[in-house]
Amino acid sequence: MSKKQVVMQLMALFRQQGYEGTSLTHIATATGLGRASLYHYFRGGKEEMAAIALEQFQSTLHREVIECLRQERPPKEKLQLMLQGVERLFEQGNKPCLCTAFALESQSNSLFQSRIQDILVPWLQAIATVLEEAGSPQAQAYQQAEDMVIRIQGALVLARELGDQDLFKRTLQRLGTELLSD
Repeated sequence: MSKKQVVMQLMALFRQQGYEGTSLTHIATATGLGRASLYHYFRGGKEEMAAIALEQFQSTLHREVIECLRQERPPKEKLQLMLQGVERLFEQGNKPCLCTAFALESQSNSLFQSRIQDILVPWLQAIATVLEEAGSPQAQAYQQAEDMVIRIQGALVLARELGDQDLFKRTLQRLGTELLSD
């Protein structure tokens, strides 16, 4: 298994079980690698594995979501493209957010809080910038961006808790409808 494949497995494990719930035994089983091989790839152990998984998540969020907001298009179209990217990133609500999985745990939150902020703040800022382009005042645009991400993250959590992935899809559809209305 390549290191990239191992990182994708790590991201899936951490998304599903969080940092604290993912043991080296879980990782070894999922990757088919022994502890020695894992430490060969990741000398910093589980903490390094989690940091690299967050780095991969950040890269994917940037590519699938944030870049949509930076295109030369009308604001509403950018926001609609962002929602499509969000749907891909979280696989229609089937994949939880890695940042949320880590933020909800005390140990991983303290270990990775600044990294999580480095991932989420650019997303908030990019949304706010587009909302300003659409005519919202700066302070209001940032609040609207926060509300949008809260609804997306909340829908991911609630859909998982209720076992209803359609809830996530419905939330994105409502957000899209609201964004496209004047």
